[in-house]
Amino acid sequence: TAPKVTWDSYPFYLARFGVHKSRRYHGKMSGVFQGLNDFVLAVNAVAGAGAFIALLGGKSTLLAQVLIGTVAGLSAIDNVLGFSKKSKRHFDLCRRFSELAASIEEWDATEANLKKAKARRIKIEEDEPPIKRLIDIVARNEELRARGYPPSDFAPISWLQAIFGYFLT
Repeated sequence: TAPKVTWDSYPFYLARFGVHKSRRYHGKMSGVFQGLNDFVLAVNAVAGAGAFIALLGGKSTLLAQVLIGTVAGLSAIDNVLGFSKKSKRHFDLCRRFSELAASIEEWDATEANLKKAKARRIKIEEDEPPIKRLIDIVARNEELRARGYPPSDFAPISWLQAIFGYFLT
């Protein structure tokens, strides 16, 4: 008898793996941008309150000027780089890839379902911003780890690459 075809069989495995890797990638990207947005909001809240109190007390000091400059500078950076928008975009992509992954788990491993999975993945990928390849490799390593692969199968990534990969291509 022929072995039963599943989503763990080639080429079904590749499609399923790619969807899960993309889900992890966009989750990581969303988390970083949301963290940056939260950081800017927190610093602006503290610096803005400090500047307000200093000015309210009639002290137009260097400290008040620095605090006001901090708020203005961080607000400008956040407006230009759009951390909140980027976070939401990646969050939505993560959700869509997660929905596709859940659908794949419900489908039988047939050629028709493989084609459907590939087509839906391509439609989601149409909305993706340019991929940060280093973070894509980190997401791949995490998916391999989750599937029980040995560390020898992971692509080597230094901690500097893992940190700066979110911002540099």
